[in-house]
Amino acid sequence: MDTRPSVAAPHWDIAGLLSGYRPRLEPGWRGGDMLAGGLIPKAMLPPRYPYRALLKGIEGEVVVGFEVGEQGEVVRVWVVSASPDNDIFVDATLNAVSKWRFRPPRDAQGHPISVQGQQTIGFVLRDALPTAEPVAGTP
Repeated sequence: MDTRPSVAAPHWDIAGLLSGYRPRLEPGWRGGDMLAGGLIPKAMLPPRYPYRALLKGIEGEVVVGFEVGEQGEVVRVWVVSASPDNDIFVDATLNAVSKWRFRPPRDAQGHPISVQGQQTIGFVLRDALPTAEPVAGTP
């Protein structure tokens, strides 16, 4: 049973919209772009914004390091830094990054290799909230 308080606003199901909100990855990153170390993402969804951080209006970022195995899967993940440093965003970040998949990395001769990468994930509330257009017939 869900015991979280419901959040509602006229014309918007804010709780429903925010429950699936995902923060932005490092500014300038676009799906399919090559990351540092020659990593090319296949599946790289950002983590969900933690519900308690939304309720408290907390923003922050996590810099995460990860190792990509020869098959393109993340085999190890660790936190480089987090702000705020109370771990409110860490669990969501580690959970999401562990599910990322990349095109299998190869060396110059085409042999499979393991490589390490690093990514900054920003948790910004203004990115989470929808912009509301006035509904016809309302003030």
